[in-house]
Amino acid sequence: MHEHGVPPPQGPPPPHQPGRPVPSPGAPQGGPPPGSPPVHRPPAEKGSGGRTLAWIGCGCATLLLLALTGAGVGGAYYFGWFGPEDVYSAPRDPCELLDVEAASEIAGNGDHLEVYEADHSHAYGGEGLECVVFPGHGATAGHEVNLRTTVFTSQVDGIRKENGIEAATDHYYSSRPESDGSESPTCPDGRLPLSGTLSGSGHALYRLDNLVVEVEVLSADAEVEETLDEAGRAQAAVDLLCDAVSRVE
Repeated sequence: MHEHGVPPPQGPPPPHQPGRPVPSPGAPQGGPPPGSPPVHRPPAEKGSGGRTLAWIGCGCATLLLLALTGAGVGGAYYFGWFGPEDVYSAPRDPCELLDVEAASEIAGNGDHLEVYEADHSHAYGGEGLECVVFPGHGATAGHEVNLRTTVFTSQVDGIRKENGIEAATDHYYSSRPESDGSESPTCPDGRLPLSGTLSGSGHALYRLDNLVVEVEVLSADAEVEETLDEAGRAQAAVDLLCDAVSRVE
């Protein structure tokens, strides 16, 4: 039996768990003590890893945009969409450019001298006209004279644009006549045409943007006497060409 006023024993206290502090009696459980000012915690800063990923993402997008822009501009240049514009859209009337009187004297003494215009469209993107001064059937001496005007216009082939001025330049240099090694004649206004001989004919040509002007003074047929030797034919072609080019507006 227990004496009155003495509480019965409650058993041993629970063992203390390591790592968990045992609050002292009377201490407030959680939160600041009453009456203390509120505590303001600074917002958590974004980690440096997040900032780095954000910068990398922006940098990659910028580089991709620059690469695509560069590829687009470079591709446009490669496919010919950026380049000089065509100046001439149709060939000039070759018989208006040719000094027909001078060409007729070269052509000979026939009674049936022929002067006519003919088509001479022979190259991709090129439209040509030809003025022919022919000695005629009754001529006993002389040389046929041809003046050609060829315009190369820009052409779209699929996604590629062939530029007219570049096509004219290619034709101009690919048609270079043979040279005897002497200095090429110069026009009175300072122009320097390509000149020489081509299969025995005097040949001279000059390029004006996408227009190429050519003059040939052909060697005579077997039954017609030649009035000009090979060097004379080459010089006559240059003289007629220089005069023709000076008339192009």
